[in-house]
Amino acid sequence: MGDGRLLHPTENKQRFTSVEHPQTNGQAETANKVILRGICRRLEEVKGRWAEELPQFLWSNHTTPYSSINKTPFCLTFGTEAVIPVEIGELSPRTILFRPAENEDEIRVNLDLLQEVHEIAHVKEYAAKARATSQQQQRLTP
Repeated sequence: MGDGRLLHPTENKQRFTSVEHPQTNGQAETANKVILRGICRRLEEVKGRWAEELPQFLWSNHTTPYSSINKTPFCLTFGTEAVIPVEIGELSPRTILFRPAENEDEIRVNLDLLQEVHEIAHVKEYAAKARATSQQQQRLTP
């Protein structure tokens, strides 16, 4: 079977690919850098109890809006903003106005609009990168 005989009857071709694609891993690498930087800062404070601190740090990371697009990673993934644990126990507009019967419909609408949210975030991110590039060019040009 290792000689490719199984592939001939269906005219399929066997191709081997690399597991690593560095050119497509930019976003994951950037996210990992942010997480590692935050963990390193907290490790200094908690002296090795990183396993206990990781969930809080990740929650903080997922619910903090990116400045360039003003959306949280949680919102970009699930189509709605997370209710943070502090809000659950306190009276806030989000908890007071919550209607369980209507919530499912609202979640469906948010998920339908998620592609549009992604596109808007992409445009804002591109604009932020263009601004950064322009500022960098101005610094380099005498």
